[in-house]
Amino acid sequence: MDSESSFGFSTDGPFFPMVATFLLSTVGLGPVYDPDNPLRLSAMNAAWYRGKIEPELLVDLEQIRQLTQHLAADRAVQELCGMLIISAHAVAVDSARLNRAVLETREFEFFRHVRNASAHGNRFAFNSGEPKRSAGWRTLTLDAKTHAGTRCFGSLLNAADALSLLSDIQRLLMRE
Repeated sequence: MDSESSFGFSTDGPFFPMVATFLLSTVGLGPVYDPDNPLRLSAMNAAWYRGKIEPELLVDLEQIRQLTQHLAADRAVQELCGMLIISAHAVAVDSARLNRAVLETREFEFFRHVRNASAHGNRFAFNSGEPKRSAGWRTLTLDAKTHAGTRCFGSLLNAADALSLLSDIQRLLMRE
């Protein structure tokens, strides 16, 4: 195993690339939301993105900062949490597919519902008979009566919870 971070993600773990990208993105929000504009963005600052179909895409960074001022920093973090959970869940399901016991744990069921909320407007919605099995993680237990319609990130969970949940799920995946 490669080096392990202080918050439980090893560089060779299944979630490391996504978690590292999430951390880089959220750390970068600070300067963007600083009203004094410490990045010293101007119309001259741009980011170039290269593509296979679209060879180059130029993005004016100051224009993006101005256009997104209505998006509060906490909302941006909630959106990033959702993207992290959605992508990590896909990796986790692929990793756990051969081990039904992991898929049937209360933690994985909780994770599944957090993923569903993240993918559907950041709100919990439960189909008939959901959750299929006990859905809980640490001190939280999900149930349709209490949590239907509840915002996931920004209400029930926050960024530290997303990272801790993934750390716990990663431990489940790696011990099996």
